[in-house]
Amino acid sequence: MKVQKSLLLFIILFSTSFCVFAQSDSTKVETPMIDYEQMPQFPEGDEALIKTIRKNLHYPLPAIVSGIEGRVTVRFIIGIDGTISDVKVIRGLSKECDEEAVRVTRLLSKWIPGSMSGVPVPVYYTLPIVFKIQYGLMDENAPLFLVNGKAKSYNMFNGSNLLKLSQIKSIRVLKDSAAVSEYGSRAIHGAIIVETKRR
Repeated sequence: MKVQKSLLLFIILFSTSFCVFAQSDSTKVETPMIDYEQMPQFPEGDEALIKTIRKNLHYPLPAIVSGIEGRVTVRFIIGIDGTISDVKVIRGLSKECDEEAVRVTRLLSKWIPGSMSGVPVPVYYTLPIVFKIQYGLMDENAPLFLVNGKAKSYNMFNGSNLLKLSQIKSIRVLKDSAAVSEYGSRAIHGAIIVETKRR
């Protein structure tokens, strides 16, 4: 009887230690790697990645009004199934730009995962997202931009004409028929109406 109890206790202990070993071994595989043989790739390559970011990136209006330009660097994990997780800003620009960079990064959902010895592994990936105001570019698809009732072009954000957030009392955005009914056909692509604080 004692032999049976000892044998049973040995089997339980052996099974438990095996499970712990197996669990810690699988944890190693799930830990994102910095070293890898094959880097993760966005489907259709880097040009497709840049196009997707440009297509989906919305420059935050407060950042445009304040003339904020620069780079937000995000880091995330590309898992063994190619999905991304744990998106973090590691170098920020402004609250609004940082939030927009994270939002756009989360849209880049499916990657070809990185690998080590032919086996997919989770990998940390760092991505810079650039915010650059296109001064003076008011194309036919641009919204009407009004400051205190006067039409302005985006080049007012350049140099000494820079409009600061502290000067702004309110910003109103009109779309579609609401913009056209208030400002006519020149607002067919919407209107951004800025009122500044009076001095």
